[in-house]
Amino acid sequence: MIVFVGTGFGCAYPDGYGINYLPGNMVLKFGIESKKSSTETDTNAFRESVLNALHDMRRMCEDVNGKYDASTARL
Repeated sequence: MIVFVGTGFGCAYPDGYGINYLPGNMVLKFGIESKKSSTETDTNAFRESVLNALHDMRRMCEDVNGKYDASTARL
């Protein structure tokens, strides 16, 4: 079991994001931060973009039957 306590990555700029990740055997956890006071950032929208990118990468690595194919993961 992995316990995610946090790694201390925060956003470095008032209108930026802080993001960290923790990979495990069957899980990939992210911590995403932005300042509530910023009108330039949206943590939920950024989260959705990260999720969409990860789903796209997974689809690129799966074959037509939905199973992982290591040969398609190579460039």
